[in-house]
Amino acid sequence: VLISKIGGLCFAVHLWGGSGTGKTVVLILAASIWGEPDSLYTTINSTNNFLTNRASFLRNIPLLIDETQLASMDIEKLIYQLTEGKTRGRLSKDSKEKNAGSWSNTTILTGEKPIVDTNTGAGAVNRVIEIALDGALFDDFQETLETVRNNYGYAGRKFIEYIQQTDIDLLKSQYNAICKVLQKFDSTGKQIQGLAFVILADMISLQCVFEGEEALNVEKVAMLLKKKDDVSVSERAYRATVDWILENQNRFNDDPEQNKLQIWGKIDGDFAYINTSVLKKFLSDNKYNFDAVKKEWATKGYLIKDSRGQYTVVQRVNGLATRRVKLCINLQEVNTNFQQLTIEEINGLPFAIN
Repeated sequence: VLISKIGGLCFAVHLWGGSGTGKTVVLILAASIWGEPDSLYTTINSTNNFLTNRASFLRNIPLLIDETQLASMDIEKLIYQLTEGKTRGRLSKDSKEKNAGSWSNTTILTGEKPIVDTNTGAGAVNRVIEIALDGALFDDFQETLETVRNNYGYAGRKFIEYIQQTDIDLLKSQYNAICKVLQKFDSTGKQIQGLAFVILADMISLQCVFEGEEALNVEKVAMLLKKKDDVSVSERAYRATVDWILENQNRFNDDPEQNKLQIWGKIDGDFAYINTSVLKKFLSDNKYNFDAVKKEWATKGYLIKDSRGQYTVVQRVNGLATRRVKLCINLQEVNTNFQQLTIEEINGLPFAIN
């Protein structure tokens, strides 16, 4: 409900973990904030049209979806649709544009495995905050369910009343202050903006619902942010390619006496010289495109161009001089650990945090 007031993009939060962690209970608990909980969440066993229409109906209330591991649909496509904030355009029988549904909210999903994979598109990766659960979230699942099924709708009302009584410009400045602090953590704008809404909502809830409770630890929560390299398609394609080369080193041995397999290239020191068509097929099979990533690879020093600026070099492999992609496979590791917040930065947050 903050997104429409402050102005921002829809995003998704996905909680995943093994059976027995209480994921569905969490979803029911989240639903109980706004109304009768068992009516406000749904399972992934629905069509894309049903879920987008439901998002449009809920408007600003979170869309809650359970059991993503059972999805038969394209989850990546669904993420794009739900975080786009509007239904697909349609024409009526007389070729007039129908009223498109729209929403400005979050989608909260649960499942047993991550929905963001190594070859998921950058746009989808960027719009999802993934939270891995490493244990049970409740001491007594049944007591929690009984409580929220008999007491619901109160927290949401208090939250809305607080927002209605608060200057929107103040909320915007608080949100911007959180974003500024999170910018230190080497993530993308969309990831930072989504997590900032979560942190601000938590801070507000301490003022009007959970008075006296402990606030989220900003540094710990910031660990959920994906780094820029984790979002970048070219970076993930490069990591996947290096792993593929190292897993198939026997294919890069160009000595015919030692290697009776098909030769894909050769490894020479820190570099691999790869058959271009073989590399393109590997990338395509993993939903990457060589032409889409080669420029950034070259800029980062992963791919070495020849003296004429071409993305392949002449190299002798198995006695034949052919053009190959020259890829660095032994980059020095860069320290990208999150930095600790200073007292000044913590004090710059909109509410006091212990």
